[in-house]
Amino acid sequence: MDFGPTQDATIGFDNSSLNWFGSLCGKTKSMLELTLQPESLTTITDAMFEAMATELRNVNQNYAVPIFLRYGHEMNGNWPVYGYQPTAFKASFIKMANAVRAKTNMTAMVWAPNVGITYPFGASVIPLPTKGTADFTAMDTNGDGEIDSDDDPYTPYYPGNQYVDWVGLSLYYYPFEDCYNCAVYSNYFQDYLTGQGNVTELAVGTLDATYIKVHNFYNMFSNSTTYDKPLMLPETAAPYFTNMTATSASVSETAIKSGWWKQVLGDNSIKQFPRLKMAVNFEEEKVQTPFGSTPYLADWRVLNTSSQLAMWKDVMSSYNGKLLQTSDLTYGCDGSVTIST
Repeated sequence: MDFGPTQDATIGFDNSSLNWFGSLCGKTKSMLELTLQPESLTTITDAMFEAMATELRNVNQNYAVPIFLRYGHEMNGNWPVYGYQPTAFKASFIKMANAVRAKTNMTAMVWAPNVGITYPFGASVIPLPTKGTADFTAMDTNGDGEIDSDDDPYTPYYPGNQYVDWVGLSLYYYPFEDCYNCAVYSNYFQDYLTGQGNVTELAVGTLDATYIKVHNFYNMFSNSTTYDKPLMLPETAAPYFTNMTATSASVSETAIKSGWWKQVLGDNSIKQFPRLKMAVNFEEEKVQTPFGSTPYLADWRVLNTSSQLAMWKDVMSSYNGKLLQTSDLTYGCDGSVTIST
């Protein structure tokens, strides 16, 4: 959901849509993951933060729906209008967090950058900050006068423990150019989450300890005495390119998507990443250009056809006893969640 004066000059957002989202979640006893995208980091007024917090509280109370508020996601990327602006982003996030905390305990603040394996992401839509500015200094984490792959892609944008309830990461399976509809690489998820391993080397070349230290998101934010936050994947999926010509190495749509989710939710992940508590499939189909300038239709959905729905049910059923259902949970106005026994 976009947030700012062009949506509404007074409150900054579409109130009817937010209420509708909440009502649908209330009918199914679901939690609501709400992504809020600032139109600008300088034009959102205090009154708009206040109005948003009030409506979040209303959804919490009226529908008994907890909300995970992902504010300004992927702020470390060069594609959102608020990208590459750590100073202004942190200030804006803190204002949103303070407004929410004053109104409700049932809305959690989620800080969620994009996976930083290829940070600072090559050709920029949003330019890197100018040398000598506060943002450049913040992003040049090793102080060598350049913003490059040796710099920390995450910490410059972190607003502080007291303002963050959950950390999240946009982490997708993206095939390499030589094999677009091939089987998902073994350990792709684990390697990208920790910034190491064979798959990460395929993406960026030879790794060293300096690179791994600042790209191991899990160790930095969920397995650290400094942060120690629960982790979610607010958007993740594996694409099937529907308009690609099959090759001898191609596998089925079901094999690709089930292969990805078996990595994300598999026993190895559960053991290696015990602070990973939530994942959301990116249920969309859209045109992308992952291999140069040629557009391809990428289908990330798992609920769109009977075959994919059957695959999804099969994957989910294999984790019975490890995943909670909404019927297992009762939500308290103090922010507590009770698990039925």
